[in-house]
Amino acid sequence: IQADGGRIVLTAKAADRLIRSVVNNDGVLEAQTLARVGGSIQLLAVGGEVQVGGKLDARAPAAGTAGGDGGFIETSGDKVAIGRGAVITTHASQGRTGTWLIDPNDFTIAASGGNLTGSSLGSLLDSNNVTITTATQGSAGGHGDIFVNDQVAWSAATGLTLNAERHVDFSGGGALLARNAGSRVDLGAGNAGVNGVGAVIAHPDHIAVSAASLRVTASSGIGNSAAPLRTQVNHLLLVNRNAGGQASGIHALNTGDVTLAGSNANGDIDVRTADGAGTSGNGAAAAAGGNIRVGTVDGVAGLSTTDNGSGQGHIILATGRGGWAF
Repeated sequence: IQADGGRIVLTAKAADRLIRSVVNNDGVLEAQTLARVGGSIQLLAVGGEVQVGGKLDARAPAAGTAGGDGGFIETSGDKVAIGRGAVITTHASQGRTGTWLIDPNDFTIAASGGNLTGSSLGSLLDSNNVTITTATQGSAGGHGDIFVNDQVAWSAATGLTLNAERHVDFSGGGALLARNAGSRVDLGAGNAGVNGVGAVIAHPDHIAVSAASLRVTASSGIGNSAAPLRTQVNHLLLVNRNAGGQASGIHALNTGDVTLAGSNANGDIDVRTADGAGTSGNGAAAAAGGNIRVGTVDGVAGLSTTDNGSGQGHIILATGRGGWAF
């Protein structure tokens, strides 16, 4: 099917709840940018499964008078399964690469037994900005979790967004390795609402993310004291939103600069930079390593703490070679 500069929609909805709808693509769907008008491809299975094994092409090729930015691709259903041989691209030869949206109930990145392998996702990130979101599907037939159980590595200046209705879970030992200075990673947990329950769960020993920049937003905690979120990021932003009494606080270890922001963030806050000193008071110079900043970010109020007499509620900011190590 070809509709350059236009829109292709394949959709299915089962008439009976006992029968699951399926959208299965093993062929070629092409909606390339034409005369700088981006194309759109949508595979939508309402109450069912999207299976992608063919080619979804919303590129912006450089040939002729095409040019422009890449298009948009959406694969949405209760379950979304991407085959190892699937080709999905919104790459732009002369403009900005487009976006591929994956919108299931739950999603697992795993070497086997998941919805998409880490190696496949890494390859697909070379030609797409990828957003995996369970924020609108999770409650319908799953928990709204995203599991990263495999290593995902890519070299393009593209971004990966994991936007979970509940948890973003790295406890299975997976990692996101963005190797381009222009790459970016965005993690969001508990996005059903400001009082939603959702945490970024880390592995106790493994680095979760290595990238130029990383933003982490959660409703009920980022890492914990036994398993802090370990990252190798030049610029790390940690935002713990209104926790509604659910938070385990923020526990993170990074090699670069760290910015903290949050509101009503219950639990301890323990953030460290791995090498050298961080910020120093009274105008003293900071040694090589990372800086830790606490304040208002994107309209989110700065962090505050109250000691209720039981020793809880402290904010601990530390830098140096002691404590955790990569």
